Amino acid sequence: MTRPRSLLCLAAAALALLVAAPRDAHASDLRLNLSLSGAGSEWRDDGALWGGLGLGFRFRDIIGLYALGRLGYGAVDQRMLTLLAIGAQIWGRLGPTRPYARLAFIHQHEESLPAVEQNVGGAVFGVGDGIRHRGGAEGALGIDLPIHTKLPWTFFANAELSFAGFPNSSGPGWYMLGTLGLGLHYTL
Repeated sequence: MTRPRSLLCLAAAALALLVAAPRDAHASDLRLNLSLSGAGSEWRDDGALWGGLGLGFRFRDIIGLYALGRLGYGAVDQRMLTLLAIGAQIWGRLGPTRPYARLAFIHQHEESLPAVEQNVGGAVFGVGDGIRHRGGAEGALGIDLPIHTKLPWTFFANAELSFAGFPNSSGPGWYMLGTLGLGLHYTL
């Protein structure tokens, strides 16, 4: 079996477990998550580091919409990385933990640090000179671990692995990310 087919089978099995897991029906909730991601790309010696902020809305304890912003640094070409993502996430339940799978459309800006220094605001908002605009997709598998619940709040830690792919050739074609985060759900 080829590697992509093996990964697809693994993702399908994980999704089946998430959907089949028993759950209690309850109200929807809002989600806020702060994260730190480390990554490698297809470029040799291209480590990257991002800080992220995620916002989401979960329906009926199983599926949610989310938006994610990341700001980071890539080693090759000493470049600033700004990523925006909009996608959907599905949760399961394994005891107190909440495994999840996510798929998102992403847009990333990549710009050299000398260009950023000349126009910081423009670089952050995607209007600076020399920005490479790149569109693609990201898939993630992760787990939320509740730390403390005092209704309507649930504080959690999470960990995830994700893969971001870009079809154009103006930068690395893919990034593999490992992410750790802290956040909260607010039950409505």
